[in-house]
Amino acid sequence: MSSSDASAIAAWNNTSAAVNRYFSIFIFLFGTIGNILNILVLSQRALRTNSCSLFFLISSIANLAAILSGLTTRMLSGWTLDLTNTINWLCKLRAFVLFFSRNIASWLIMLAAIDRWLLSCRNVHRRQMSTLKNAYRGIIITIIFSIILYTPVLFCYEANLINSPLKCYSKTISCRLFNDFSYACLTILFPMITMLLFGLMTIGNINVVKNRVHVSSIIELKTTGNPSILERTTQTSKKKLDNRLSFMLFIQIILLSLCTFPQAIQKMYSTLIPNEVETPLTIAIENFIFNLFLLMTYFAHGMPFYIYTLSGGTVFRNALKQDLFKNKLPLPMNECRYMFGCTLESKLESGQCFIRYQVVDDDGKPLKNPEFKTVVGPVIITKNPCAYAGDIMKLEAVDLPELDCLKDVIVFSTQGYRPDCNKIAGSDLDGDHYFVYWGQQLQPSGTIEPLEYKTQSSSSDSIPITADNVKDYCLSLLGATSYGEIYNLHAIVVDQNQEKHPKRTCQKLAIEMAEMFSAAIDSGKTGYQIDRNRIKEIRKIVGTKYPDFLMKNPSYESQSILGILYRRALEFKNQHSTLFKGQDMNDSTNSSTKFNGRNFRFYVRVRTALNINPHIIHQELYSIFDATATVSMESSVDTSVEDTKEVCSLIDTNLPITINETQENVNINSDINE
Repeated sequence: MSSSDASAIAAWNNTSAAVNRYFSIFIFLFGTIGNILNILVLSQRALRTNSCSLFFLISSIANLAAILSGLTTRMLSGWTLDLTNTINWLCKLRAFVLFFSRNIASWLIMLAAIDRWLLSCRNVHRRQMSTLKNAYRGIIITIIFSIILYTPVLFCYEANLINSPLKCYSKTISCRLFNDFSYACLTILFPMITMLLFGLMTIGNINVVKNRVHVSSIIELKTTGNPSILERTTQTSKKKLDNRLSFMLFIQIILLSLCTFPQAIQKMYSTLIPNEVETPLTIAIENFIFNLFLLMTYFAHGMPFYIYTLSGGTVFRNALKQDLFKNKLPLPMNECRYMFGCTLESKLESGQCFIRYQVVDDDGKPLKNPEFKTVVGPVIITKNPCAYAGDIMKLEAVDLPELDCLKDVIVFSTQGYRPDCNKIAGSDLDGDHYFVYWGQQLQPSGTIEPLEYKTQSSSSDSIPITADNVKDYCLSLLGATSYGEIYNLHAIVVDQNQEKHPKRTCQKLAIEMAEMFSAAIDSGKTGYQIDRNRIKEIRKIVGTKYPDFLMKNPSYESQSILGILYRRALEFKNQHSTLFKGQDMNDSTNSSTKFNGRNFRFYVRVRTALNINPHIIHQELYSIFDATATVSMESSVDTSVEDTKEVCSLIDTNLPITINETQENVNINSDINE
């Protein structure tokens, strides 16, 4: 051997070692992180219920197993620390897991391509074959087939071999022929060719569908005149998901083919060419090519997540954001529910309730054989909005067989001086929805005494009600204090906590605001209106600035946990602005301003349509928006010159236009009718 050949051989061997040492680390990190994120995203309920997503999910698990079992040893081999080169049983186990997981990964992508073809077929019987049940069947059959196909690896592979690409390799020529051809043909070539074939067939079906008239939709429209909006929306969202999954699949098939075909060809070549005709330099070059093409297959195992992120559109990226960038407190679905409330004359005593719920699976769907359970023990009950700590009640659920017919509702007791439901934010069971939790992890140690929440009596009049009375009553509500204004003022009181109360919502002023809020919610039924003078007094106590987490102007930095979390979220949003395109999270934005402007103009239009004197309307507006406040009527609405000119033209009078175009004044009534 010449010195030039020796140096060339050394160079090729050093290059192979460097590729194994450094490129392996990159692919290991790249693939491990990507597949873990894939598993997290594809495990979400919205995606897991799709057959193609299920194939992607199991394939990602197999890809992760292939990377962990294969690349770990490749990285260690760069520093001659690979134990599979010397330990026989470890060599066999590593080879079996590697080939087994690789075969599952490629075959499941092939099944996903077939599933997309079935879903795109015009034949309804073929489309009906694309189901989760058939997907599970395909996964089970693939696992069994992979075990049978690569069981011989446990007998063929052996450690401490020489004259082979790896020290842990097939020990005989017959074993190499069987393993290399089964891997090249059944794990790489056959799945890839099948993927490409069904991918082209799917594209053909899609092109046919685009040119086809949806006769069923036309018939439905002619028959009903108005097809179901819910059904149409559901079908559109499913179609969007299916189309996006198909596109993700096609991109993955193309890149998988580019990364895996070279190794299949190299495997067949190295197996068919006898070793005796090769020189040491040829062997060194082939070892480098073998290592390079082998790492390319690992790269194929690690890239699906990045393919899905780039080609998956908003479907995959939104699911990723949902899983990674939103804090969630998952609760077991069979330990809590949102339930409507009711009462029934029964043996329930004060402090007791009855709950019988339907058991669901992990996806929130009822079991095939419906099962119902009765809750026995302590339960936590509340409803939104929850303005006072005492609105969270703790009751004892009991089993009363006579009430078993009432399912998925909470039955309150009617015993005592007031029903238990009324103790929860003054609820009166007029369609109220309650959050009910009977698990053990979030049970509080104690509760706070509920408020009285005195029900306001409805206004009555012995005089017959006329149409004019109804008009005047409806118009009078336009200037009334809304519960949006009260609730925001309540938030200011609670946040400032001027009384330094350990329970912020238990301050005297906060309790007063909570009672006002309860009365305002039922104002449409009772006609009760909050005293605006009292609202002004509270405004003077707490000021006109809002805590920053309400995103209103003017504002101050809240020192409560809500303010801290809000500013951290805002900081995160600013640092990752590309993730929040189209989302408004700016603390300087006041969305209620435009709404108030619309409400202002609507009031004028209604009063003008009733032939009310324009000057009377003018005085009413000043009364509603409080002309004695620190800002003018015109600056407390959507203050543009065009809007005010429109109002002036509507009431056909020369009202003064006093717009502060610099927008320096403060809108203290920005909560009205929020």
